[in-house]
Amino acid sequence: MATAPVIQVLEIQDHTKQHLVSLPNERLLPLSPNKVRMRTTLFALSANNLTYARIGHLVGWWGIHPLPQSTPAPFNDPSKYGRTMCWGSGQVVESTSPLLKAGQTLFGVFPIGTLPVDKEMKADAPGVFLETTAHRLDVLPVYNRYFLYQGDDAESEQSKAWDAIMRGHFETSYAINRIAFSWDPATLPPINPSAAKGAPWSAADASLTNAVVLIFAASGKTAASFAQQIRELRPAEFRPRRLIAVGSSAAKAFTEGFGWFDEVRLYSDSPAALTASWSVDQKTKIVILDYGARGDAAVAWADSLRPLCGTVQFIRVASDANIKGAEANTQAVLAGQQRSEVVVNSSVLRDWGMEKLGAERYFRQLGEQWAEFKRRGGLPGLRFVWGDGMESVINGWEQLADAKVDPSTALLFRI
Repeated sequence: MATAPVIQVLEIQDHTKQHLVSLPNERLLPLSPNKVRMRTTLFALSANNLTYARIGHLVGWWGIHPLPQSTPAPFNDPSKYGRTMCWGSGQVVESTSPLLKAGQTLFGVFPIGTLPVDKEMKADAPGVFLETTAHRLDVLPVYNRYFLYQGDDAESEQSKAWDAIMRGHFETSYAINRIAFSWDPATLPPINPSAAKGAPWSAADASLTNAVVLIFAASGKTAASFAQQIRELRPAEFRPRRLIAVGSSAAKAFTEGFGWFDEVRLYSDSPAALTASWSVDQKTKIVILDYGARGDAAVAWADSLRPLCGTVQFIRVASDANIKGAEANTQAVLAGQQRSEVVVNSSVLRDWGMEKLGAERYFRQLGEQWAEFKRRGGLPGLRFVWGDGMESVINGWEQLADAKVDPSTALLFRI
């Protein structure tokens, strides 16, 4: 007898509460024309996944992978329960589309569970496909694009593991560095990374030259990617004066091991006491990028620094993963809006890059940089911890929710 598929189901009001739900009544119907049926095979879990669950009610993320119709009560109530998404790889198990065939593997956003999902795809660029399934039409395009594994990458589990862990993180910071802070406006005019309607973004806003850049929660994969790109991919004449990491004492040694920061500081340090060593005066621009610092640490530093320099530019890439409950997360977002925070929208940055460079050129250049990052060993000091099966996924999520995963550990799963 075939084993019933199982899925992870989260409680929307408290994403730390999860359930492993079996679907014994699930029956796969014959695949309709121009569809591919895919199953999740390998993925990573990180604080980023907690973010998808924490603010999913604000941006429609709970609708990306709806509860299957066979979900048993009480978990079939979409007002109380939902499924989140993960970055990883999935295999085509059946296809009626001329674009893809059974056995091929793609990278992108997949549901957490052993139940296959049906997708409608269209070609977007060589080896790139855009999901056009009806319930995904309102989803930001960054979550609807899938990349075909070809050549050596199609066979390498190590390469797929790095993709699952931080390919999405890498692109987010690639877009912030290359597009929001563009040094080549003739080729890539800079754009406000929030892409809020009518939001200004001047040449001064886009400049990092001679600035002091502070990266909060700097041990995270997106933050580390940004530091690497500032240090190694940005032309020297357009780099900041100082690149400084700010984080917890537990992550300090790991962050120092990257070798990309001029110095690593703690949340508890006094920013006012450090400005002399950075040669800060009323002409200095300080850029703060918050990748999910605990509490209001980055906000407190910004408030302390404003009287001491010319400009403090505050950009929120992620928020504190320890905030629990839909209402608390809504209030945190509203507080950021009241502070006029610039909140990064990675999908809009990608779309802008594709518009200005063309989709093929954008993905080729990004892919070359990502392949080189992997070729050189990826993120220094990062340790892979593998789990097999859905029970291991449940344990991994629990560890993340309880903040028990060391920043130097990457959780990977095969299902």
